[in-house]
Amino acid sequence: MAKNYADLALAKFADAEKYAPHWGRLNLKWSEALRYDGKRDDATKRFARAAQLHLTADERAELARARAVGTARGAARGNRKG
Repeated sequence: MAKNYADLALAKFADAEKYAPHWGRLNLKWSEALRYDGKRDDATKRFARAAQLHLTADERAELARARAVGTARGAARGNRKG
């Protein structure tokens, strides 16, 4: 993802889900990759899934920040004309 290969990262996340479907951090990072790739609706669903799973305190804080950024961006898009 850091090298602008979100599509490859998404494929790896999908493969990893086969082995660890209930891993909160996997869903958290997957949602970030989806957002980076422009798939906001899918990212929102993954963020919600991550919130239901076990996350460390740091990961919960990261999730809250990521969701706040996504909400702010969505509100900004909704206020645009055109």
